[in-house]
Amino acid sequence: MRMKMVCDDRTLAEVANEFLALKKAQKVRERTLNDYKKYIDKFLEQSQNSLDVDVLKIEILEYFADIPKTSPARFNHPYQYLHALFAWAAKQDYIPYNPFEKLELKKVRDEGNVQPAEIRDIQAFLKALDKHNYTELRDYNIVLLKTGKK
Repeated sequence: MRMKMVCDDRTLAEVANEFLALKKAQKVRERTLNDYKKYIDKFLEQSQNSLDVDVLKIEILEYFADIPKTSPARFNHPYQYLHALFAWAAKQDYIPYNPFEKLELKKVRDEGNVQPAEIRDIQAFLKALDKHNYTELRDYNIVLLKTGKK
């Protein structure tokens, strides 16, 4: 069984800077690089700058607990970028494993907020269509087929 050796003399900030340098060398888009930096910096602000995975697990839980439940993207974007950082750090043997894996923290599913249209809105839409125009006649027929009307 292979034991991973963990490098204890580095800080989380140093590892994060190396990771960001790698992403820059990999020529990721500027916006993506800025997103990595934004979310990593925000995490570093509240962290103890430690590579101790027991400390990291608590900090990760606290970080994600503080994210308001406004939309899945608000949770999933930092999740994606921080997960990538810690997966890379584990692969480089800076930490023994990715704390996200042990926490079983998962992305938030987007249940969507699509609401069915009201019947009066569909009727108003159908009345507004010009049935002498091919495109609008096509739309009219599509709506009728989807609603089961004949």
